Amino acid sequence: MIFKSLFLVSVAVFALNEAASANTCTDAMYKIFVAQKTYAYPESKFQIDSVYTYEYWYESANKEEYKSETIQNHIINDGKLEQITIEEKAKTVNQNNPDLSEERLDQNTTYFYHDTNETVLKNVERELIISDCKTNDNLCYIQNAYHKGKKLGEIKTKINESNNYTGIEICAYSSTDNNEYPKALTEYFLKKDTVIEQETAYYNADSVQPNIPKKYVADPTDDLKCYRIVEVYSVSGKDTIHYEYQADETYIYRPYAKGFSIKKYYKNESSVDKEERYTETFVIDSKAKTSLRKNRKPVKIAPKARYFDLLGRYKFTK
Repeated sequence: MIFKSLFLVSVAVFALNEAASANTCTDAMYKIFVAQKTYAYPESKFQIDSVYTYEYWYESANKEEYKSETIQNHIINDGKLEQITIEEKAKTVNQNNPDLSEERLDQNTTYFYHDTNETVLKNVERELIISDCKTNDNLCYIQNAYHKGKKLGEIKTKINESNNYTGIEICAYSSTDNNEYPKALTEYFLKKDTVIEQETAYYNADSVQPNIPKKYVADPTDDLKCYRIVEVYSVSGKDTIHYEYQADETYIYRPYAKGFSIKKYYKNESSVDKEERYTETFVIDSKAKTSLRKNRKPVKIAPKARYFDLLGRYKFTK
C-alpha cells in the first residue's frame, strides 16, 4: 500500500523515534491540525468547537472600508458532531462611489448523522452521514454527502497514529468499479518545538507528488507563541539552493477549562493603509462532550468560503 510505505519513509526521514518536547503552542497546533482534518469523527481526541474570523481594512486611495465577521459553530452532543452553523456578516463602504458599497448577511447549516441510513435525511442543502470503518490497524470513517436528498459522493478517511505522528489519508470511492482510490495523504509530525505538515497528492496509481513540508516553530522566548516557517528550494545552474524564512503568520495559544484556542494573526497587506485580520480556532477535549463556551464569539472563515464540497467543508473561491 502506498499509504503504509510513505508512512515508513516519513518516519525514517524525520526520525521521530526520539521523544518530542514541544512547547505549549506547537503542541496545541499539532492537535488543531489533526482535529481540523478529522472534525466529523467521534473517535478524535480533540474536536473543533468553533472558529471566529475578523477582517478589517481601509484603503485611503479609494476611500474604501471593509469589515467582516464570520462565526462557525460546531454543535456537539455526547461527543458527536451534529451541526455546523456558519454566519457571516460583511460590509463595504466606498465614499468615492456609494454604488460599490454593500452589506451582506449569509447563514447556512450542515447536518451530520452517525452510523445510520438515508431515512434520517431532511432533504436540505447540506447533509452528511458518517459511518465508522476502523480496523485493528487504523481508525477510519466514511462520509456520504447529500444535497437535497441526492447523494453527491463518498469519501473515506483513514487515520494512522503513533508516537507524535498522525497520518490522514483521503480516499474517493468509485461506483463504477466499486473500488476506492487514494487521493491525498496529510502527515503531521511533532518533534521537539516544531510541527511539520507534509502533504502528498496522488494523481494516479503511478504518480505520487509530495509537496514541500510546512514547518511551525516555537517562539524562543514565549511558550504560548509560534510561527510558520516557509521553505524555498530554487535551482541555480547545477545547484539547488535551500533557504527558510518566517511567514507572515503568528499563532497565540490560550487555555480554557475544557480545551484551548489558537489565534492566528496575519501581517498587514502593503496595498492598504489600515488592516486587522485574525482567525481564532477553539478546540475541545472530546471527553468534555459539550461545547467549550456557551456564548461564543463569532467564528470566521474568510468571506469567500461559502461553497460546500464533498467533505462538508466550505471551499474558497477567487
